[in-house]
Amino acid sequence: MIQFVFLSGPTAGASWVARHFPVRAGRAVGNDLRLEAPGVFDRHFEVDVKAGPALELSVLEPALANVNGQPVTRCVLRNGDLVEAGSVRLRFWLAPTRQSGLWASQVGVWLAWFAVLAAQVVLLRWLNS
Repeated sequence: MIQFVFLSGPTAGASWVARHFPVRAGRAVGNDLRLEAPGVFDRHFEVDVKAGPALELSVLEPALANVNGQPVTRCVLRNGDLVEAGSVRLRFWLAPTRQSGLWASQVGVWLAWFAVLAAQVVLLRWLNS
């Protein structure tokens, strides 16, 4: 998952976590990430997974966006990149992952491992008798 941290505007300091791709950002109501600020278009940019594990930011026409101070139409995002859309400044981060529900799987693996070990001990004793 990815997240954007707002660096400017009334929501400065807040973060927004993406739950699916592509992520569309802009003023319009149907966008995943709503940016209501001067200079932001209805459909400003989108972030999607492209060839390989790369996350690519695509600027939707006729909007303008900067990544790390450079104007772009397409670019691969890296952890910590600064994205500017209109007057909004966002920091792109990989969101922390949650590992829930692994406890039961780990217990199952350990029990299976002990069962195999016990079966080997029983088999060795049977072969030695």
